[in-house]
Amino acid sequence: MHKIGFFLTFLLLNSTVFAQNGLSFDDIDDMIQTNFPGILGNNPITVEAWIKPTANSGESIITSWGTVSNGARFTVRCNALSSTSTVLRVENNGGGINGTTNVADGIWHHVAVVYNPSLSSNKYSLYVDGNLEISADISTPLNIIAGTNLRIGRRIHPTYTGYYGGEMDEVRIWNVARSQAEILANMNTEFCVIPINLVSYFKFNQGIAGGSNTSINMATNEVGGYNGTLTGFALNGTSSNWVNGVQLTQGTITNNVNVTACFGSSYNFNGTNYTTAGIYTHNIPSGSVNGCDSTVVLNLTFLPEISSNQTIDICDGDSVVINGVTYSSSGQYTQILAGQSSSGCDSTLSLNINVLPQSMNTITMNECYGFSLDLNGNTYNTSGVYNVSLGGASSTGCDSLIILNLTIAPEINTTIDQIGEMTLFATNGLGSYQWIDCTSGTEIAGENNQNFTSSVNGNYAVIITQNNCSDTSNCINLDAAKLSEYALDFQIFPNPANTVLNLKTTQNEHFTYQLWNIQGEQLMSGEAIGSTEIDIQGLSSGCYQLEVHATHSVSRQQILKH
Repeated sequence: MHKIGFFLTFLLLNSTVFAQNGLSFDDIDDMIQTNFPGILGNNPITVEAWIKPTANSGESIITSWGTVSNGARFTVRCNALSSTSTVLRVENNGGGINGTTNVADGIWHHVAVVYNPSLSSNKYSLYVDGNLEISADISTPLNIIAGTNLRIGRRIHPTYTGYYGGEMDEVRIWNVARSQAEILANMNTEFCVIPINLVSYFKFNQGIAGGSNTSINMATNEVGGYNGTLTGFALNGTSSNWVNGVQLTQGTITNNVNVTACFGSSYNFNGTNYTTAGIYTHNIPSGSVNGCDSTVVLNLTFLPEISSNQTIDICDGDSVVINGVTYSSSGQYTQILAGQSSSGCDSTLSLNINVLPQSMNTITMNECYGFSLDLNGNTYNTSGVYNVSLGGASSTGCDSLIILNLTIAPEINTTIDQIGEMTLFATNGLGSYQWIDCTSGTEIAGENNQNFTSSVNGNYAVIITQNNCSDTSNCINLDAAKLSEYALDFQIFPNPANTVLNLKTTQNEHFTYQLWNIQGEQLMSGEAIGSTEIDIQGLSSGCYQLEVHATHSVSRQQILKH
């Protein structure tokens, strides 16, 4: 029986468990330079960390960022007041405030510095282990200027080092002023889900405590990808290396998982086999990829049994294969389809197989030039008789044999010539004619002759119908104001003509002429002075080309013979 939902078990079994490590600084040259710009301007700030500093006589920087200018940086550090007293301190490059508790006593301490610009006084508060040490003001106003990004373990001043000595863990920077209650609520717990307003978070849960970690020179920031580069660390041995950190309570990530399994199956989740629907809770220590515990609430549902009926029509001579079984004859059959239902479960399928006959048809088609028919992957565009097999084209959906008797009319000659300035002539003497106005796309009433003379300028074409097919010529522009190809110094009339064609010059000059048919054959020629008549009675009706040459002009014109 098919089952679904195995993806969750795979995820849990392949998760990574992280140790609660910290980082040891050697008070000589160890530091972390991050690409986090810090919180700038005069805005709320909370800095938290777990520290176990060594007693020293110098400065010991925890975090610092900004610019070396009055009020333009924010520095949290340890301050050695004496050989036996090292306290928490906050500075802004214009003054500072000290705490009271000795934090260099060899044990882990949680420290927090809060700056709240909304208060009228006591804007700075220092906490050690969740206890308020002091609330006070620094006389220089805070206005942090972008300069050196967040640095852990050293001052941002170019010459003052202030390297941190000791161990450090869980460095957190917030863009809000956290209350004492909020500090107490979270200081002993690692975050699994990053809270809102936490803008930089270094868990330091990397490497092997006290082992060889020379390949790990980057401290991971859990927020925004603002990681830090380790500088000066030996990364091997019990100091200047990844070490055991403060042991905090790890948070829990809760996941609600809905799983649907098939009827009659079982579902194995984290080593427990379930056969009935229900809601089950599993606690998985350090089961998430960020090192936190996971609580998985499993909502398990079993689908009901699935069955279906299906009628399948196949053509005579064909077969159908279902679940490895071939069917080629009519009948009723039952199959178990493994995992093929819409839900992914098994289903029972009742089959009704019908075998259908094939068919044969004859089709006669009379089409116009340019017709093309695509049938069963073949193209038919010339006259002929064809046998075409169409798969599934019969009324039953089976193959159909078609005898195609195809006749395609020849291409229609739509050539038109211009006769004079305002007459058009269709050279095709067969079929019927309908002249149209190309500009409006409308037919011109009564214009159904082979030739067309317009009384107005415009674009005109002719629709020629021949052998029950129609085609349209190109449009030709008629414009009475247009000049001939060359300057016209002649009168040629009448046009169209029947028996006699008159030629007359406007300057009574000598000229020659030639008359050509549309095949380019010269039929007549001659010369005259002033005017002449050309006898065209013996010419067939149609279109001719007349060319007249004078001293300073040439004229070519189409002549239409009735």
